[in-house]
Amino acid sequence: MKILVIRLSSMGDIILTTPVLRCIKQQVEQAVVHCLVKSPFVSLLSRSPYVDQVISYDESRNFLKQLRAEQYDFVVDLQNNYRSHLLWRQLRCKHSVVNKEDWARMWLVLTKRNHIKQASVVDRYMKAAAPLGVVNDGKPLDLFYEPQTDGPDVQQRPYVAIACGAQHGTKRIPLKYLQFLIGSIQGTIVLLGDNQDRYRIADGSVHLNRRVVNMCGKTSLTELMQWVDRATVVIAGDTGIMHMAAALQKDLIVLWGSTTPLFGFAPYGVEAYNSEVMLDCRPCSRMGKEKCPKQHLRCFEGHPWQQIVNYVNSKLEQAQPKLDTE
Repeated sequence: MKILVIRLSSMGDIILTTPVLRCIKQQVEQAVVHCLVKSPFVSLLSRSPYVDQVISYDESRNFLKQLRAEQYDFVVDLQNNYRSHLLWRQLRCKHSVVNKEDWARMWLVLTKRNHIKQASVVDRYMKAAAPLGVVNDGKPLDLFYEPQTDGPDVQQRPYVAIACGAQHGTKRIPLKYLQFLIGSIQGTIVLLGDNQDRYRIADGSVHLNRRVVNMCGKTSLTELMQWVDRATVVIAGDTGIMHMAAALQKDLIVLWGSTTPLFGFAPYGVEAYNSEVMLDCRPCSRMGKEKCPKQHLRCFEGHPWQQIVNYVNSKLEQAQPKLDTE
């Protein structure tokens, strides 16, 4: 049976599809699994043993012709937007579509009352695959990559990886708290993010001491996986790197800002330290905003920053190689 799974973006959402891809491949007899994603995210799935082909999304007419030539038996639409609807309508085969519970999430934003039925987005994805006879195997997320044997020297010693940025401002670690972490953590710190995070750190005059390795904007997606994988602890907001760390079973601290784990995007399949500040104004949006609507960003102000630093320092100290004194 030839099956196309559509999840075009983004990084975290695609990583959250991995249990579904695994279950389809293992539970559907003679399943041939193709997955359609946007081109920047192909490497997230390219080495998965549960995906026979990763297809890079293209809006051209010729691309649609190529998809028709595959003659899919079933399409699982985990994107559920006008682009994905157009695709399965044109492919003219059996399909199922994920219920993203957008109205329930919006209701939670507007009224602070939770009517979301599926605790995790992975459960929503699994329900979309249910017509294939697929059930959740209860296992965690998957992430496969080819490690570099000659990685930087810093990867050979304990370090904390900090995901500096996020697409939306109210999910980013504020610079003053990033500076506090840098000044208080007693060990090597690796900053992860994109070029915008590098500019933000430079423009905000964040002092980077000699223990800080700023990799923002310097890694490919595969290199990013390796940096996360070799970290002793990962600190992140509600971002794709958070889901990457969960897939790699890392010791993970999640700093929630304007969004909430109730939306279904909490770290899946791993025991994480989820830090939330309970406020009447949270959550203020489904996906985050560029600026705090209340102009105070108390959702980050109230995190136990010193407690977080103490936890990280203890983990780094435990991970230090013991010197042979004999």
